[in-house]
Amino acid sequence: MPGPDTEALIERLRLLHTPKLASTASYQSTVGLVVEGCEVSAIVPGGPLDKDFRGVTVQPGDVVVMVDQKTVTSETLPSTLRGSDQIGSLVSLTLRKKATGKNA
Repeated sequence: MPGPDTEALIERLRLLHTPKLASTASYQSTVGLVVEGCEVSAIVPGGPLDKDFRGVTVQPGDVVVMVDQKTVTSETLPSTLRGSDQIGSLVSLTLRKKATGKNA
């Protein structure tokens, strides 16, 4: 059974290895992704994409190539993804999957 020292170490490691959402992403996003350029670096736990969606699971390393059928670049992704940024609004993402290289 872990003691207080082990629990403190686990908590320290968790904090060190948890993505720093505020410093990694320079914009608000309601889809639950942390991206660097167009590449997904993390999925926000409990966020909208933290589960399979229509048979697709978003993974770190996947690349966002389209938002609402509009091709995006690292420069245009933040504003395109944010859109009106209203709670409950829908967004369509096309991802190039790291595992297969195919769009999903």
